[in-house]
Amino acid sequence: MNLLKLIVFGNIFIALAAAGMKSTADLLLTGSIHLDVLTLFIFCATLSSYNLHRIVALKSTKPKENSVMKWSLENDGLIYFLFAISSIICLVSFFFLKFNTQLVLVFLGLLTIFYSLPSFFLRKNRKLREFPWIKIFLISIVWTSSTVILPVFEYHQSLILRNAVYGGIDHSIIYWIALQNFLFIFAITLPFDIRDADFDSAEKIKTIPNSIGISKSKILGYMIIIPLAILNYIMLAQLNFVRFHQENLDREFIFCSVGRGQGIKLSMFLIVCFLVYIFFLIKNSNKYKNDWFCLFWVDGCIILHFLIFSYSFYLRAL
Repeated sequence: MNLLKLIVFGNIFIALAAAGMKSTADLLLTGSIHLDVLTLFIFCATLSSYNLHRIVALKSTKPKENSVMKWSLENDGLIYFLFAISSIICLVSFFFLKFNTQLVLVFLGLLTIFYSLPSFFLRKNRKLREFPWIKIFLISIVWTSSTVILPVFEYHQSLILRNAVYGGIDHSIIYWIALQNFLFIFAITLPFDIRDADFDSAEKIKTIPNSIGISKSKILGYMIIIPLAILNYIMLAQLNFVRFHQENLDREFIFCSVGRGQGIKLSMFLIVCFLVYIFFLIKNSNKYKNDWFCLFWVDGCIILHFLIFSYSFYLRAL
């Protein structure tokens, strides 16, 4: 239990989720998972930024009543250690990335820092998260950029090579993946905002739940599931396209095209179950307000999504 608390409350779990979401984009864009410097950077950057936010919360004078903050107070040295080591690895690995990737990272880094810390160039030295309705959009944009835009810049040559080998690839898939990731993160961030509605109201931070109400926020989440279903079908079709060409290039692997074989039917079934799972998470988001619900069951959606697409990609026909 203590190890599980370390992984979840120490933000290692959400860092693994970020690496997993980036790896899903790897499969769709390049046809393989890249366990490289960029993946290491995204893992450590997520670990660093989330623990920075935790440290800022620990330094505040507000009561620490929930379980994650109590655990953090008892293990503050561990939080500082995770923040320090992940920040050092980020700094070192940054210089091994391509220049265009570095430029995007500088912009994302500033957004991440000023999300948690007051900014001298903003009115009243406010944090970005304190501006009306911006919090959920900022989180969705940063996650989408980190897991889709960064791989596009870093693996640009791989995309060109795939285009040459496969005889032309519709690069609009990049926009579909980005849109899917944005809506996905938006949908699973709603339960966090619903959980924090009372706290945000007390802090006079306008979010979707305390502006339009919890019931309407849930309806918004339900509505997002519809385009998510369509986008996930498009992504599975792209996955099949990539794997179909790898079948022709490497006969060791056998893959079922869309609509053929039991494997793809199972993949579609898993996606439907996944979307139903998100529906019930949103539905019960004001019922279960404990930290485990959000930090494990909700954040775990990202890892589950990665596992489904990994399974679908490496599937062999029976």
